[in-house]
Amino acid sequence: MALSSPGAPPRTDEERAVDVPLVNGFADRMSRLTDSARNLLAFLIAEPGLLGLVEVSRRTKTGQYTIRRIVEELERENYAYIDPEPEEGEPREPIRLTSPGYFDGWPFFEDLRTYATDHETIRRVIVDLDFSVLD
Repeated sequence: MALSSPGAPPRTDEERAVDVPLVNGFADRMSRLTDSARNLLAFLIAEPGLLGLVEVSRRTKTGQYTIRRIVEELERENYAYIDPEPEEGEPREPIRLTSPGYFDGWPFFEDLRTYATDHETIRRVIVDLDFSVLD
């Protein structure tokens, strides 16, 4: 796996040796999520801005109650949460992505968004757990 931002120098063998166990652990934890949770997470990563609960519900054609339950599942794994106190100018009940702590500070979701500029690639990584698209 060679995830790095476009234009960045290629990852060294040593960096890749560190990345592989992190990504394998991530894939293992992701496999325990429901398909609905992985699909919503892929949607949130692929979207370029902060979206509120109502907007996510409208754009995914999924009821707000269902979105809340799915986000609760994502929150248990520290992937996303609904912020009850948005900043001024932000949507009501924004759904924020978080960086899983077991990535040792690596902002994986942000790097994935930068690297995989299309929704299909993000969906393959998050929903299908197909990390080969990052090689």
